[in-house]
Parts: sequence; structure tokens; C-alpha cells
Amino acid sequence: LVLRKWIGTREAMSVTEQLHKTASWLALPLGFGAIAAGFTLTFRSVLGRIEKSNLNERELGAKISELESTEKRYRNLVENAQLGIRIENADGIRLFANNACATMFGYESADEYLRALSAPGIMIAPHDRDWILNNLEARRQGRDASNDYEYDGRRKDGAILPVRVFVGETTWDGKSALQRTYVDLSDRKRAEQSLRQSEESLAKAQQLAKLGSWNWNFLTGELYWSDETYRILGFEPEEF
Repeated sequence: LVLRKWIGTREAMSVTEQLHKTASWLALPLGFGAIAAGFTLTFRSVLGRIEKSNLNERELGAKISELESTEKRYRNLVENAQLGIRIENADGIRLFANNACATMFGYESADEYLRALSAPGIMIAPHDRDWILNNLEARRQGRDASNDYEYDGRRKDGAILPVRVFVGETTWDGKSALQRTYVDLSDRKRAEQSLRQSEESLAKAQQLAKLGSWNWNFLTGELYWSDETYRILGFEPEEF
């Protein structure tokens, strides 16, 4: 009867509060004496263990709240990052992509970008498609796979997009996941191309003018001769 009464009212207050109140009226019908004293002692012991359990639950709740707060800050960082970021689970199912990633590949929104990924290799240039897909499959099977690599991607309009990708482990919705971070290399590639063109133009001008140039790094001892310097001195370019 006592337990039924307590169970019937347990939803109205916490376990600890209910047991404290139960302890006060439970001693009356039992009367005084050794039986009542022994029961009360046992009851208080049980109550102490429940209070300790409640404390552990509060500590656990605080840890969960802290983790949720940390994940929220991480999500805000990812969503507002200037780099392209994509999250997927161990099976390769895409869970999230930020707007920077969608914009990088020429899509209007992250949702459109994720939908387009349903076609394997659609965002990889044909000449890089096989080895990139093989690398992805190796990772899914638990085999060795590259975590830092470059390749030519393919934008929505078909234009080539040179990117560098960093792959690392993360947590998403409380579960293990993979984060892919994309860096657009377009500006670097254009600068490298421009430098190569300048070097080629200089080499042609020196050849026409029969002029050579050389550089010496006195710190490392490295010596550089232009192609025309080799020719002027009677050697083939890069002969030694």
C-alpha cells in the first residue's frame, strides 16, 4: 500500500523529494520500537543511495550540456567558414556541406550541392576521376587512403576547379564522421601559370638577344644559369 501510494504520486515531484515525504508519514503506522527503527535505518540508507544517483545524473547532464554547447560552436564555425567543408559518415553518406563548399563548385545552395553528389564522380575532372574514386573506396573499406591530396574538380558549369583536400575525423550529431575541407587552388594555379609564362618569355628574349643570366645563393651555394647562359658557354641547357 505504501509503495502504491508513492508510485501513484511519483510524477508530481522528484524521487528524492517524494522519498523524504514518504519517510515522515511512514514511521507513524509502524509505531515505535526496534522494527520501526530498523526499517527507518534501511529506508534512509536506500534514500542516500538514490540521492547519490541523482547527483551522478546531474553531473552526467552537465557533461551532456557541455558537449552539446561545444558541438553547437563547432557547427557555427563550419557553417561560416570561408573554406569548403563537407561532413559524411563512415559509409560515405553526406550529412552536411557549408555554403562555401557549394559556391566553390558553382551551386546555388548546400542542398543543391549535396543532391548533385548522388551521381558518383560528377564533381571530379575526367582525368582524375578513377584514382579519386579508388581513394574514396579504400577509405570506406578501412584500407590506407590519402588524407591530403590535390586534384582537378569539376564545377556545375563544367569548368575545371583545382582543389586541395584535407580529410580528418570529427563528430556529428554525437557520432563519428569524416570532415573534408576543400581549398580552392585556382589563384595559386593562375599565379604559377603566369610565372611559367614569364620565365618562358624571358628565355626567348635572352635567346634572341644572345644574353644570359645567372643567380648564386651564397647561403646554400646553389647556382642557377639561364638556358642561354649554357649556350653562350658552349653547353646544352641543364647539361650539368
